[in-house]
Amino acid sequence: MNLDVIKNVGTLVVLKKGEFICTEGQEGECLFILLRGVAEVILDSFSDSIKSVKMLQAGSVFGEMSLLEGKPRLASVIVRSEEAIVTRIEKDDFWEIIRKQSEIVHILLCNLNNHLNHMLDLIEPYDKRYVYQYKKQETYQTIQKMDQETLNQICERDERYVWSLLKFASSSLDKMNQLYVQLEG
Repeated sequence: MNLDVIKNVGTLVVLKKGEFICTEGQEGECLFILLRGVAEVILDSFSDSIKSVKMLQAGSVFGEMSLLEGKPRLASVIVRSEEAIVTRIEKDDFWEIIRKQSEIVHILLCNLNNHLNHMLDLIEPYDKRYVYQYKKQETYQTIQKMDQETLNQICERDERYVWSLLKFASSSLDKMNQLYVQLEG
């Protein structure tokens, strides 16, 4: 990850232990990259029953769903180390990241893909047909096969196609989350 590009594109923010990087329900037009420190992703952050989702280490990229979908954040992220440094990348600046820093785009695509596959595993016992149909989609199959070198080439040629892949994965994940809640209910 080229930190010079990230520093020039994003806004560096220094936070102390216990400070929120972003909060659940907040409108989000940016994503974050944790450059130094440790942070925790939590749900129901303003209730008595906080749920820890995962710990983030330096190099973690998060907040992409809000950036891509323009929807409120689904979780809060709080600093757990004594200090953390994050870079905040606004939606308008994300195009420069696609052009100059495809490694970050690959991390995002892999994160979204991992979440998608996890949701498909959760949905499959309830609706095998849905999962089968989803996995037949050409865009899904393209994302499954995407490696860093191929993505580099695509980023150089067609940033809008890269955006469409990210958007596809993000909106699919959003729909699957809603479907899973219905199936579980």
